[in-house]
Amino acid sequence: MMISSFHISMVMLVGVASFIFAVLLIPQVIKLLHKYELYDAPNHRKLHTAPTPSMGGLAIIGVFITLCVVALFFMPAVEWRVIVLNAITLCTIGFFDDWKDIRATYKLLAQIALANVIFASGFRIDYGFGIAGVHELPFWISFIFTIGFIILVMNAFNLIDGIDGLAGGICLMNFLVFGIVFLLLREFGYALFSFILAGSIAGFLKYNLNPAKIFMGDTGSLPLGMLMAIFSLKMLDVLALHPQHTNAVNSFLPLVIAMNLLPVFDTLRVFILRISKGMSPFTADKNHFHHRFLENRLNHKQSSSAIHVAHVILISISLMVGTLIDAEYATGMLVICAFIIFEVTTFLRIRIAKFEEMRLKEEEANYLRSNRFLINVKKITHERVRKAL
Repeated sequence: MMISSFHISMVMLVGVASFIFAVLLIPQVIKLLHKYELYDAPNHRKLHTAPTPSMGGLAIIGVFITLCVVALFFMPAVEWRVIVLNAITLCTIGFFDDWKDIRATYKLLAQIALANVIFASGFRIDYGFGIAGVHELPFWISFIFTIGFIILVMNAFNLIDGIDGLAGGICLMNFLVFGIVFLLLREFGYALFSFILAGSIAGFLKYNLNPAKIFMGDTGSLPLGMLMAIFSLKMLDVLALHPQHTNAVNSFLPLVIAMNLLPVFDTLRVFILRISKGMSPFTADKNHFHHRFLENRLNHKQSSSAIHVAHVILISISLMVGTLIDAEYATGMLVICAFIIFEVTTFLRIRIAKFEEMRLKEEEANYLRSNRFLINVKKITHERVRKAL
């Protein structure tokens, strides 16, 4: 299947349509959630201070389900059903979790079951891309890697949804990249899926940017994380199975890693910190990237923007190094870059925070000096008035 003006026009059309539908639908969802008082209530571990509707995923996935029928004509029906049914299932699980707080153990069991369905449907990591000399993977290694990858990515995008606009912005960038790459790989059905999701997320962000009128919630982050994992697996599968795409492996494998790296890196880092303290890895705390930025006196908008810029840098690096060096070296470089970006930004924010603290102390000292001066003037004036009388 060749890319034509028809294909480009169609993906742009569905992208714009999904954006318009989302912009129109989300205010109705907000009204409905207010009517039934389905709020995300603030508490000691949450960053918002007022009850806010938290099921924005209903609009995102609702638009996706409404428009995804167009992709059915350009991809295998089995793959289409797996993607759509998994999205609906996870959106439903996320809805009940946002509503009643499902135990983490139950959510994990449901994720494992769905990951098995995805693996059985043919979405799997069964090729090593020559990394460390590995090409074909044994079945049981493929199974472990695939299930682990799906669950890790799903939870990574769920956990990074902590401040206004952060998860939505990363998902928007990723699905735009997926859409372009799937067009280049002649996977038109997946390109349609990607642009539908990008459009609906863009419409959602209109109401999610700080100060947010609605949150994505697990209703959105869980199915979007699952779709991110499936699209990543599909892209790698296309590269591995089609000899004509062999030359693109070095370019696109690092790209897939870069698109998932920050959320996954953050999740693994937080899990390790929790386990090292003798806590459950699923215990909620404030050790994520965005919490670190907020602690260093950035607001929601600045923290989201900083992480979005880091995400763009990683994607840009992956595209540059992927064409120059082998995939395994590019992968290692990306992981190192993610660590450096986090450490450098944290260091800079600490320096800025110290500078702000010094500035505030200086302003306070100036205020006290001026206040003392006014007090002395007042005393002198009163004294002169007293003597005059």
